[in-house]
Amino acid sequence: MLSRLALLLVLPLLVQIESYAEAAFHDRDFSDARDPGSLLSLRLAGVPFFPVLAFQVEDKTANNSRFKREIGSDYALRILKTANENTAAILGPKSVRKVYGVMKLTVESIRGRQESPVVSIVTGKHIRLDSDYLETFPGDVKFEFSGILLYDCASIWEWTGSDTAPIWLLSGIADYVRLKAGWPSATWPMRGSGTGATDGYEVTAYFLEYCSITRSGFVAELNSMMKESYSNNYFTKLLGKSIAELWGEYKKAYGKGVPPAAASRGKGQ
Repeated sequence: MLSRLALLLVLPLLVQIESYAEAAFHDRDFSDARDPGSLLSLRLAGVPFFPVLAFQVEDKTANNSRFKREIGSDYALRILKTANENTAAILGPKSVRKVYGVMKLTVESIRGRQESPVVSIVTGKHIRLDSDYLETFPGDVKFEFSGILLYDCASIWEWTGSDTAPIWLLSGIADYVRLKAGWPSATWPMRGSGTGATDGYEVTAYFLEYCSITRSGFVAELNSMMKESYSNNYFTKLLGKSIAELWGEYKKAYGKGVPPAAASRGKGQ
């Protein structure tokens, strides 16, 4: 065992190393974060905040499916890894869950088994993505597929306030991650759309984007506060205004609507 004197000498060095690692994460350039190889770089850098995960992709689609023709399992595996890194970068190392093990993606026909159409279903660390949705999507299906994985990965990692956080906020945070990572859906409405911050999904994502302009890093801070519980007062604590007041300001700023930010294509595309 280390003597007390040795421990006193080593401890400051350990603290300095940990501080350096955290600073390296924050200072890292994520402008090309969608590069599938960047996840490996993050692991090799020894950053202790991103969990070591194994990824699996299971293709259960028909032989001539659009998934096989235009996307493929290799691309899906790369994007699944990249989506996790994007989530960690956007929500912050202190916000993401400490989850270890295997994250699995299954692409299969699930729409016919549901009472209402779905795009994907997330259970634990297992994502089931509907191949029927991909088959009929009117546009760049590879781009849409990537965005869906961003949303689903964010849903896995975000805190839920011990299941007290409202669905509108959880879906909004997940779509916010999708938006900031550069994969907004072509089907989304313009900024300024919606009837309230509690509309959820992309409407709430745009609202959270506005809140982040007011306070840099707002979504990561909010998500971190939601680790154990949730209250609408968290908005007031962080921004000094209620959700209703912030929504009013947001509507004034984007009342005429602004198109979604153009998403540049990285190497993952």
